[in-house]
Amino acid sequence: MSFAASVLGRALAHPPRRRRGLAVRKAVVAVTRTVAMAAMATLVACGGSSSDGAAAVDDKSWRANAKVSLESPGANCAHGGSRIEAGIDINRNGMLDAGEVMSVQFACHGNPGVGGSSGAAAAAGAVGSAGANALVRIDAEPAGANCAHAGSKVSAGLDANGNGVLDTGEVGSTRYVCASAIGASGSNGSNGNHGTNGNQGANGSNGSPGLNGLIVIVNEPAGAHCADGGKEVTTGLDANNDSVLGAGEVAATSYLCNAALGPGMVWTAVSGTSQAMAANIGYLATHATQVTLTLPASPALGEVVSVNGVGFGGWKIAQNAGQFITARNVPNDGSMGSTWRSTGPALDWRAVASSADGSRLIAAGWNEHLYTSVDGGATWMAREASRTWSGVTSSADGSKLVAAERGGQIHTSTDFGDTWTPRASALEWSAVASSADGTKLVAAVYGGQIHTSVDAGANWTARDSARNWTSVASSEDGARLVATAFNGQIHTSTDSGASWTAQGPTASWTTVASSADGTRLIAAGQSVQIHLSTDSGANWTTHAGNRFWRSVASSADGSKLVAVPEGDVLFISTDAGLTWPGRASSRNWRAVASSSDGSRLAAVAQNAQAQTSLAGRSSPGTAGAISGTQYDMLTLQYIGGGEFIPIDYATSGAFHVE
Repeated sequence: MSFAASVLGRALAHPPRRRRGLAVRKAVVAVTRTVAMAAMATLVACGGSSSDGAAAVDDKSWRANAKVSLESPGANCAHGGSRIEAGIDINRNGMLDAGEVMSVQFACHGNPGVGGSSGAAAAAGAVGSAGANALVRIDAEPAGANCAHAGSKVSAGLDANGNGVLDTGEVGSTRYVCASAIGASGSNGSNGNHGTNGNQGANGSNGSPGLNGLIVIVNEPAGAHCADGGKEVTTGLDANNDSVLGAGEVAATSYLCNAALGPGMVWTAVSGTSQAMAANIGYLATHATQVTLTLPASPALGEVVSVNGVGFGGWKIAQNAGQFITARNVPNDGSMGSTWRSTGPALDWRAVASSADGSRLIAAGWNEHLYTSVDGGATWMAREASRTWSGVTSSADGSKLVAAERGGQIHTSTDFGDTWTPRASALEWSAVASSADGTKLVAAVYGGQIHTSVDAGANWTARDSARNWTSVASSEDGARLVATAFNGQIHTSTDSGASWTAQGPTASWTTVASSADGTRLIAAGQSVQIHLSTDSGANWTTHAGNRFWRSVASSADGSKLVAVPEGDVLFISTDAGLTWPGRASSRNWRAVASSSDGSRLAAVAQNAQAQTSLAGRSSPGTAGAISGTQYDMLTLQYIGGGEFIPIDYATSGAFHVE
């Protein structure tokens, strides 16, 4: 039995007596309303979803509903009862409105009992027997003959046996509240949020290797494809993987052709002994004595001149002011240090160093700036502050530079001298040297110790004893070191300065230099001959005269040497020190540096311009010249900056460079 039917049954089982008045009737109404609400909840359960989550018919169907109200005594119920209305909740407002009622049933109270005979005036009459309670039962009705789309079956009757349940035999009337047909589908709702990505799938199998592309370039003779010859370029895929572009693998062929040849140089004969040269003209020197031909005064970049010695006297190419000839790429007698030129400002220079190729230089003066050059000394740029500089050194490529300050610090640069960093303590630094890569350094203190660094000058370690150290030199790898002391001996090290060995005689040593491998050494001093060693300082031989030697330099192999004294010419040796001819003019020389091959030199003096020399280069200006004998031919091209270089020649000997 449903909860609604049970409650309704209990309410009807005890009808109120009239004499209890209005209060009793209000109580009955309240109970009846409770029963009606329960009945409505049951009806709703068969037609849609309820608030407590009961199973429901699809939301698109109409919901069946019922309403139970009190029925006053009258035509429908002689003694009153309940009015049961049922129908479809068309407007879905959760209530059964008047226009939605489809059927009406009544559950009427039974006849009241017959009153007892009147007793004495004060005594109450006997209570009449209770009538049977009216019950309502609502059951779900499946889809079928009674309800095409299902609904609810509403049964009503009197609880004859008083058990509070509307039994089948007690059903007095039955009605059906049916659901309407399913409505049309509503519009689709908006899409929900994307779900999270699934796990990454496994990698696919590797594809088969592709074919290598090949290209072949061969000379193409003059002909149909290239009128003046050129290159044939064939390309294709190496189908058989033999790394050879076979004929059947060629996919494309193209040609890179030479430009058509020009008309060639125009030649003119010179019958006299002198001639001013014009650009792009060749001259045949026919005279029996030497013919002097002067270079064009204002040549354009790339213009050429040529001369051929037809006559017995040969020829000589003279220069204008500011011009010079670099003949390093042809046979010539312009040996190391034979010609010099003055460059840069006139300062109280104290030190100079060179890169391996001689193109980059660094020079230092007393109470002057540091100066660097990137063109072999042709031009100079002031660097750092004015200090009492005493020594400089350079890595092989010229990028790492070191400068020592007398009574100050050591300064290092890793950007070709653009910026500088002070290092070590302020001491009486007298000299500094570097390995080729610029990482291993050695520096000397006059009246102090030798110091070494293995990290390009960031940190320093004091070595050996305090002496009047004047000069230091290093092998290319920084392992072999040599140092000189004034009024002391020459000291050598084979372990990057960790330990030192005194060698050679005691003298007023001022300067020392080393070959790249550290085996060939050159040392000199005040009123001391030049000393040479070929066994890393174990034995020494003397050469040249006693002079106040200020500085020495060596080529990488030790075969080409240069030494500069105080107040004299500088001295050059191209035979490992056996002979020492004088070069340049007398100056108060202070320092000299050499490229690794000895062809480029740089020297500085007190209160004078820097001096540079290039083997095979003529002296600048009208003092310089180059000459050849009969049947010698030379073609020069102007490359700017007053410089001419050979681009073609023919000679049985060597050109003479002045």
